[in-house]
Amino acid sequence: MASLVDSSQEQEAYTAALALLSQLQPNRAVTSLFTSPPPAFKTKDSKPAFDMNSLAIPEMLAWLSRAGYTPKSIAASGLKCVHVAGTKGKGSVSAMIASILAQYPQDGNSPIGLYTSPHVLSVRERIALNNAPISREKFTQNFHSLWDRFTAAAQHPTNVKEDVVLPTTHPFYFRFLTILAIHTFLAENVHSAVVECGIGGEYDATTALFHQSPDVVTASVVTQLGIDHVSMLGDTVEKIAWHKAGLLRALLAGAKGEDGKGMFTHAIFTRNEEEPAGGESRDLSIQIKAEKTIREVEPATATAVCDSVQKTVAHVRNIAAQAKQEGKPCQVLVTGSFHLVGALLKTIAPFES
Repeated sequence: MASLVDSSQEQEAYTAALALLSQLQPNRAVTSLFTSPPPAFKTKDSKPAFDMNSLAIPEMLAWLSRAGYTPKSIAASGLKCVHVAGTKGKGSVSAMIASILAQYPQDGNSPIGLYTSPHVLSVRERIALNNAPISREKFTQNFHSLWDRFTAAAQHPTNVKEDVVLPTTHPFYFRFLTILAIHTFLAENVHSAVVECGIGGEYDATTALFHQSPDVVTASVVTQLGIDHVSMLGDTVEKIAWHKAGLLRALLAGAKGEDGKGMFTHAIFTRNEEEPAGGESRDLSIQIKAEKTIREVEPATATAVCDSVQKTVAHVRNIAAQAKQEGKPCQVLVTGSFHLVGALLKTIAPFES
């Protein structure tokens, strides 16, 4: 009988969590506030109209604070994240990266976290551990724990000054679930997670999690771009790309040390292909142009151009071995699209087709 009662109570608590979640301002209501493309970038001769996007990060930071978190506290937890944005394929890429991480565990029993949106059948799909949606029990427990924190913060304001005035006692739907994901990952001792952006990147709720804490993000990924959410992101690929590049700006924020050196000791520009057969000559003009750019921006970064993934991996291994021998740190940037991963895995591990 006791188990039946416990099961009934758990079901009631889960149903109550879903009911509370449904009361939050939905994403559609938020995006509907943007009725036209965002104002153009500021020029010398004109001052753009107020951009509602500019409130996004300060508001999200305030919500994080009310939940008991800051980007610094998230960084201090040891959590490392891969941050993914894009118009097409970002959910699939996020799931694939999480699967790859799960195949090469680094921290014993620590699960791999995955935060994506939207969901298909259950909201629990958005927050996954080892590629499985979190259980009803964990969702319910973490949901009510976080909900109560927001309720208490609204009822008993602290002396902490917030940069913005929050309009409600709880964040809107996507922001709440974003904080719930981090809340869950920390509660479940997650050391590695993949976090998918909602819309854009520069002003997305997920970007606030890593605000001025670049060490949390181990990789930023931008998938294929297209025209979407024009009222929030702009009506050209160029404008949309600016928003997606917000992930890179978050990653590189504060990357320069006191010595003025850049984040990377080495940068390698490569074709996303395996070793050419029969001495095939490949066009490396794009890679050479990118190398020239990085040399202009970061003269202290050693650069190289490779025509295959195999040569790139061998070069990275040599760099790492030399750094280890000399007792020096090395941070190597390797460029390439997601096609690089398949050839990379074939190179570093046995593979049978």
